Amino acid sequence: MNQLEQYLTEIGTIFGIIGTVSAWPIFKLIRDWLQRRQHSKTERLAMAISEANKPVIETYEREHAAVIEDIEIVKQSLIASLHDRIYDEGNRLLNQGYATIDEVNNFNYLYEAYHERLGGNGTGEVINMHVRELSIRDGNTAYVKEASELHKERESQTIE
Repeated sequence: MNQLEQYLTEIGTIFGIIGTVSAWPIFKLIRDWLQRRQHSKTERLAMAISEANKPVIETYEREHAAVIEDIEIVKQSLIASLHDRIYDEGNRLLNQGYATIDEVNNFNYLYEAYHERLGGNGTGEVINMHVRELSIRDGNTAYVKEASELHKERESQTIE
């Protein structure tokens, strides 16, 4: 009986190997089918999400374009406003014939914002060149003196 059991075990092993080898293509087909099915579900889900988000994206793009347009309008308004201030202040200084240090600092502050940060040019540039040629007189306005005292007071409070 021992030999019969061994013989049956070997036959069972052989059939198991043959069955596994012959079933492998079927398992591969089933695996491939499941992967295609999962991939198809993933693609459908991605497309559904994309379609659902289209109105949100389109709304965002419209609003973004409107904000960019508003920013450009504000920028152009700032350029115009600074140009007006530079024109008025420059003419006042040129008519005065000289400028104090504070007046030059104030004018430079306006001009830097106008020219370097916002890209203004033309008339503002010409006025700036003429203002730079003015003779400079020492002089601090009451505001500058008051601001200087305020800064000193704050610094002394911070140190203590």
